[in-house]
Amino acid sequence: MSDTTFTKRNSTRWIFVTRLLMVLGLLCFLYSGSLYYAVFFDDTKIMASRDLAFAGISCWIAALLITARIGLFRWRR
Repeated sequence: MSDTTFTKRNSTRWIFVTRLLMVLGLLCFLYSGSLYYAVFFDDTKIMASRDLAFAGISCWIAALLITARIGLFRWRR
């Protein structure tokens, strides 16, 4: 079994890290979209757009894993 006392003690720090990851992922997606719809379209912009989209997805996945680990996805009754 995994030890969750570390995440429960520092949950406010993990929430802050999660929010930073979500904002960073959103910024990556926005910049990726701006590169994708640029007027002058070449191979470097295509690769940069794909890399930024991958970075955005990775940030969101990391944020979701952290929030699941903290226990914020539990059903509240």
